[in-house]
Amino acid sequence: MSILLPTGRWTADNLADYIEASVLFSSNGAFARASLRDDVEEDFGTDDLQAYDGDDASLHDLDDLDDLEPSGYSMSRLASAEGTGIPDYLSTDAFIVLEDRAAIVGERYPFAVQPDLIIRKSADWRDYPSYSFMIALNARFVHGLSAETNQPARMFERLVGIAMGEYINGAHEHFGWPRDGSGAERSFENALPVLLRNLGERLTISAEDIPAKIKDNEVDVFAWRSIGDKRRGQLILACQCAIGEGWQNKGIRLAKWEPFVTFAVSPVTAAAFPFVPAAMTATMKDIDYEYLSKCVGLWFDRLRLAIYLDDHKIPEQLRVDMVGYVERLIDFESVS
Repeated sequence: MSILLPTGRWTADNLADYIEASVLFSSNGAFARASLRDDVEEDFGTDDLQAYDGDDASLHDLDDLDDLEPSGYSMSRLASAEGTGIPDYLSTDAFIVLEDRAAIVGERYPFAVQPDLIIRKSADWRDYPSYSFMIALNARFVHGLSAETNQPARMFERLVGIAMGEYINGAHEHFGWPRDGSGAERSFENALPVLLRNLGERLTISAEDIPAKIKDNEVDVFAWRSIGDKRRGQLILACQCAIGEGWQNKGIRLAKWEPFVTFAVSPVTAAAFPFVPAAMTATMKDIDYEYLSKCVGLWFDRLRLAIYLDDHKIPEQLRVDMVGYVERLIDFESVS
């Protein structure tokens, strides 16, 4: 099965991404830490974007082991080990990252992680359509794959809506452009009054006065939890989704909604993306999560979304669409 190898500077987190994809889509559904360690040590010298046989579990080369600093997850555990090198640090750190991810997601994490082995819980990745889809989106962006973006972006928005509704234990509605329905129903000036009736908020101007050029006003998903007393004032979540560039800057400007509606309680702004922030950069520190929150509001990465996504409750058509996209993106014909 053709899986793309990590590119650029290796870290424990981007290797964890690579291992997740390898285990999820390989026929044997397992990956040993010893294999990761040995492959890093061998330093194959292969090209950045070559295909990988998931059944062989081979890895991309490490350009300069002497210049690579271990991420720190296992430094204290391995610092006193005689003869320990960068391959040991990297492989151990990567598996510690996987253990941390399993603890974050819980029972909905598709993998069982042991100190030296990770195993796919089910025989078929299609039993985990949500996580598989997000892993595929991650690979598309990270490796610059040539693939359609409009349809998967819409699918991701609908998946995020489900997660947002579960998170606040309330209702949700997809609002991103393009919306479903006929041309008239899809327009902002027609969709907004319907949304506000569902939210229990009021339009403050005539729909005819809404500029025709507005599409979604930066909000892809609304989720809300009604108190049930039919009085204004409730928890509202306004979320913007990203599957590509600018994922860390997808902040919603609520001031853009002031000409149309006065919310009794200002919505909580949020952003969702199929990436794990620490795997996107070698310099992501704990303090950066505070900065990320200041930029985008309440953020949901792949791990946080997975906590609230029950694959058994995913609408059948969305499931079919996500699986179909993964199958088109990944070269399943290369399975030997």
